[in-house]
Amino acid sequence: MEKKSRHADTHAGTGVSACVDSRRTVRAATVAAFASMLTAMAVTGGMTESAELGEMRDAMRRLKRVDNLQFTCTGTLQGDGAERGERVEVWSDQLSGSWVAEYYVTDEDGTRRYQKEFCDGRAVYVYIDWNGEWERRQGGSVKTPCLETLTVLPYDNRDIAEAESVRKKGKQKISFQFTQEFLGALSAENMDAAERSFRTYEKSGVSEDALHLAEMTLEQYRRTQQERITAVYTIDAENVLCEGMYKVESVQPQLNPDETGKVQLGGEQKLKLQVKTRVYRYNQAGILNKIEQCRSEVRY
Repeated sequence: MEKKSRHADTHAGTGVSACVDSRRTVRAATVAAFASMLTAMAVTGGMTESAELGEMRDAMRRLKRVDNLQFTCTGTLQGDGAERGERVEVWSDQLSGSWVAEYYVTDEDGTRRYQKEFCDGRAVYVYIDWNGEWERRQGGSVKTPCLETLTVLPYDNRDIAEAESVRKKGKQKISFQFTQEFLGALSAENMDAAERSFRTYEKSGVSEDALHLAEMTLEQYRRTQQERITAVYTIDAENVLCEGMYKVESVQPQLNPDETGKVQLGGEQKLKLQVKTRVYRYNQAGILNKIEQCRSEVRY
């Protein structure tokens, strides 16, 4: 049977349009872009599932049925002797579609919150730090941020090279290693998305320096080689999925400024990217307090 594309258009190229200031911006955008990529991939069915995949889908269905939950999604990138990351903390009411999300970035300057959002199920509001007010966001999704990392499997049996299941202290850990075919197809499709994003950015009338940085970022992505992706999931004693983690090992050229200040490709570096989504609690009334607090602020 011919293998069809199972990866929807991703945001892997958003780093191209976002990286207009510095190497720090490039790296932070890489973390966010990869997290988006993981949540954007689609799944096909029609195959006989392994026992591990069957257990995963059952645990995901149970998670989808909870009334409310609090979780975090953290992306950490290690490379060129530094570690950078982004974290999203989410409180979600699954019954009403309401949620609160707080976004944090960590780099050489420390950890700081850079955005806070509230959704009432119909629209998303963004908190403006400098005046302490909420502003309605125009457009965009009202889905709970990052939740799909725990409710969508971005692969099937054909993509798995190894699977392992271990039960310990009432919890079950399931891990997957993926085939080289899967890694190659994933890289090719996301490269296509990155190039489309760059072409759009190129037509937006940005400065010459910004366009050069975007070109170098695109070329860096083109030369990136994904060596290994590992997925590890944890199912709790209630058979509810409570954690999902992707570990990615890759090699890519560095982005270094030359004597004129322009960024150029440098020597290769090994990168380790980890994206972890962890559920701290669910079906607890206290989770709704955060949501109702923001709701009252928006109405005020």
